[in-house]
Amino acid sequence: MKNIAGILIVSIVAVGFSAQTSLALPEFKKAFTEKYAAKHKSKVFQAAVKKGSCNVCHVKGAKKNVHNEFGKLLANLIEGSAKERKKKAKAEGGTAGQAKEKAKLLEELDKALTKVEKEKSEAGKGPEFGKLIESGKLPVDVKKAAAKYKREKARQAAK
Repeated sequence: MKNIAGILIVSIVAVGFSAQTSLALPEFKKAFTEKYAAKHKSKVFQAAVKKGSCNVCHVKGAKKNVHNEFGKLLANLIEGSAKERKKKAKAEGGTAGQAKEKAKLLEELDKALTKVEKEKSEAGKGPEFGKLIESGKLPVDVKKAAAKYKREKARQAAK
């Protein structure tokens, strides 16, 4: 009976992780860079954004549907999968439809970024994400996020 309960819990957690929306689009990385890094006074921050790349929102070493803390907040504010939305828009409206959906997604992302700036990092215990960015730090420590993900994955596998 314990084995069945354990399998059930692991299955529920796995489904929860796979239910995350996917935001992995080059346009999103470019929008983040333009909104924050391009205008930032710190060349160190600009280099960190370039080096962090997709891992500003995603977990390094994980599938692209796995988001770090900052990425999860953004994903929760953008409806569905951006990739699937663009694909559907292209199927229904061709290149023009896809371009329109892309513009809509980028507008949603901009609003989401502005909203998430005011959220506190480190599960509500740290500084606001906007304050981190303003001070020249990435909104998430890429290495810590990857290590946390690996620990969680190992803990799930051990159950």
